[in-house]
Amino acid sequence: MLQQGIQLLDRFCQDDRIRIRQPRRNLQIKFERSVSKQNDFVAYVDAIGKVDGARCLIEWNVYCPNK
Repeated sequence: MLQQGIQLLDRFCQDDRIRIRQPRRNLQIKFERSVSKQNDFVAYVDAIGKVDGARCLIEWNVYCPNK
């Protein structure tokens, strides 16, 4: 699934719609924050970059229908 997401981002880059600086650092980012002594909040962001010139968090979903 990660590979499909990277291919989609690559297509957006080819169309000059998306820019991700330092892709090794700004793809599949893990955010972790402590919310209490025993619990952490964990989130993953697919990418941080610009789409059509606007800074944004980039998320994608891949649909895999049953065959």
